Amino acid sequence: MMHNEVMADQLMQTSESRASFSLLSVLIVLFSAAFFVNEVDWEVSTLDNYAVAADEAEDQVALGKSSRKVSYVAIGVIGLVMLVVPGRQQVNFANLPFALLGTFTLICLASFIWTDTTWLTTKRLVIAIFGLLAIVGAAKHLSTRDVMDVALGIGTILLAISLYAELSLGTFQPFASEYRFAGIVHPNTQGGACGLMVLAAFFGMKASRRGKFLYFGLFVLAGVFLVLTKSRTSVAACLCGVSAAWYLVASREKQAIVGVGLPAAICAALVALLLVGVELSSSATSAAQFGRGAEADLVSLNGRVPLWGSMLEFISERPLLGYGYQGFWTPDRIYEVSLEQEWTVPSAHSTFLDVLLNTGVLGMMVFALGILVTFRRVIRRCLETRTPADCFVFAALVYAFIGSIFESGYSQPNGFEPFITGVALLHLMSRLPQAQAVVETAPNVNDTSAAWQAVSTGGIA
Repeated sequence: MMHNEVMADQLMQTSESRASFSLLSVLIVLFSAAFFVNEVDWEVSTLDNYAVAADEAEDQVALGKSSRKVSYVAIGVIGLVMLVVPGRQQVNFANLPFALLGTFTLICLASFIWTDTTWLTTKRLVIAIFGLLAIVGAAKHLSTRDVMDVALGIGTILLAISLYAELSLGTFQPFASEYRFAGIVHPNTQGGACGLMVLAAFFGMKASRRGKFLYFGLFVLAGVFLVLTKSRTSVAACLCGVSAAWYLVASREKQAIVGVGLPAAICAALVALLLVGVELSSSATSAAQFGRGAEADLVSLNGRVPLWGSMLEFISERPLLGYGYQGFWTPDRIYEVSLEQEWTVPSAHSTFLDVLLNTGVLGMMVFALGILVTFRRVIRRCLETRTPADCFVFAALVYAFIGSIFESGYSQPNGFEPFITGVALLHLMSRLPQAQAVVETAPNVNDTSAAWQAVSTGGIA
């Protein structure tokens, strides 16, 4: 009996089959083309504040780009094909997180009833459905380890094209004081992609028995360019994600050492700096500006605080159901808010505020409960397995949560970061809890040879 239990546990830990190299390569190329056509601007590194003017942003929303339309359809088609084709992984929707996600999706779908911009909301709902198809379809074919490799592949392609763009334009100046690495997207978007690459490379290095040097090289590469973007949100979220994942699975002794030793070390360092005459206030300000000089407004968080105040006023006008899914950001409102804030504002710069604008307090309650339940399930899974792959999912969830406070990138599921995080979460939450998996996968005594063969060809263990 004990032998069977041990064997079942090994089977559970190694039951994820990896996708083939050819499949991963095709998906990386296809999704790279589809995702970055949405955001690509070859001359963004030459623009003032890396953004187009308010009237141009208004025109982009009103008219739309034909390339974006093609890319959105491509994302949906790729997702639908993967959904129809039999996959290696089992996707199970019979759990509370998916029930809440389904409820939130239904609220978003129903919002076209009360929105003032029926066409705009309907169009963006279709785009969101395309993104969800891609996430569910990919989850049928990719293990968690595969998701990490896809993230690194797509991120590397973005970095290569971005570096080429800046070199060709002569804007790649990493040693200039005001420089921020942008490439073909806004520095904050670039930072978000680089941060996710850092997480994937770090945990890939931990999980891999072969190719550790490759993961380490990608870790260093992504880390260097993450710093060059000077995206404070992405850097902070990345550090928090790695730290939280390590602390979660660390032994009690290590947790105690960090819990007591880290605050003590910080206090000792501050006292030492005071004794040698270092101006702490100016040093702290300089560190918080992250090398961005006068452009980094710490009090207003680069204009976010006044913007959030303005958004709360709009939310108070329609608090219960909001303005409909993506229905608030009409061309006229983008122009109006941008003029008021004196910078181009295409979103609320907070996924949580965008949810309130989209679906009101009703949608926000379901959304927040879904996040809470998802965190609980992911943490429980990490504590059961303690594998680097599952720790990556937890770190990516922390990364997404912090990023959602300050950016709107996760308000639609058709971008690089929501796609990677969504597929990883979907895959983890589809797997059975450990106790149930042991009962259902415990091998028969007469089938030990088949069991050992399954163990030897396992995925992420």
